[in-house]
Parts: sequence; structure tokens; C-alpha cells
Amino acid sequence: NNHSAVVTVYGEVYSWGNGGNGRLGHGDTQDRSSASIISMLEGVNVVSVYSGASHSLAISEDGVCLSWGKNNQGQCGHGNMTDHLLPLPIASFQHQGEVITQVSGGWEHTLAISRDGNIYSFGSGYKDSRRDGLPPVLGHGGNERKLTPEQISTLQDESIVHVACGWDHSLAVTAEGILYTWGAGTNGKLGHG
Repeated sequence: NNHSAVVTVYGEVYSWGNGGNGRLGHGDTQDRSSASIISMLEGVNVVSVYSGASHSLAISEDGVCLSWGKNNQGQCGHGNMTDHLLPLPIASFQHQGEVITQVSGGWEHTLAISRDGNIYSFGSGYKDSRRDGLPPVLGHGGNERKLTPEQISTLQDESIVHVACGWDHSLAVTAEGILYTWGAGTNGKLGHG
């Protein structure tokens, strides 16, 4: 949502655009009209970066997942609902010894997968004036907010290899090529007919 981030072949991360909620990772909320290096990530050797609507995520070469930006629903996964102006490792992944290989940010939720094919979600659904309640974007059977990553138990027997987040829905692909979708089904976007 109005910001971009890239990683160079040298593992340096640059961001630019809307700086609201700290989504650019520079320690402030200033907009930037040209690419600026995220100094907090220098020396981390980042291999991939991802953007949610107003938060950002990165994965280091050794599988550490970092996040920053808007965190009003816990979408950064740090156990609170405070915006984070600088990149911060998601501690619960490190405590569990999970090596993260891919993440995806939605409007106010995040999906992550580990090297072992485990899938996690955190944050919450996005509520707008056109519907009642929050969509069940996290895949835990309800729409409760999760402030730290929680494994999606219904997919624990699957080996997940790719995830994607929409505004208010989520998708996951297994190693066998099976596509799972969940969340808000408005306009048929889940593909279940």
C-alpha cells in the first residue's frame, strides 16, 4: 500500500514510498521518494523481502524472519499491537528453532512457512464498512487476533511450499501442488464455486 522494498544480490535492503507506521524500516514515519538503504539490516544478509499493506518483512540467509511497520492487529508477530519503526526478528520463530523460508503480508495479517513445511499465521482480518465481522484470514477456524505466529493445525500434515495473502483472504500450496484458500469469499476469490 504505497511502499516498496528490494534486496540486492549483496543482501542489502532498500525501501521507499509511504513511511507511515514505520513500514519503510528507517526508524521514523517519513516518506521517501527514492530508494534508501535500511541501515538496521546492514550485515544481516537478507535474501528476500515482502510487503504487506502497511508492514514489511524480510528473511535472512539463515532463516531469521524480521518484520516492521503497522502492527495494530499483531501482523508483525512480536506479541503486541505497537507499530515497529525498525526491523525486529520475530522471537517466537527463533525460540521454536524454525527456519523461515517464505512469508506473505496481507492487509493486517501475515503467513509464514518454515523449511520443514509448517505454516504459521498472525495478525487479524480487515474489517470494513461493507460487512459485519472480521474474515477468518488466519485459518484457525475463527477470526480471533493472534499477536504471535501460530501454526495452522488443519494443515500440519501437509508440507507447505508457498503462501500468498490477499486483502482479506489467504492461500497456500503444498509440495504435491494442492492449493488451499480461506478467508473472505466475496466475489468468488477463494475459488470454491
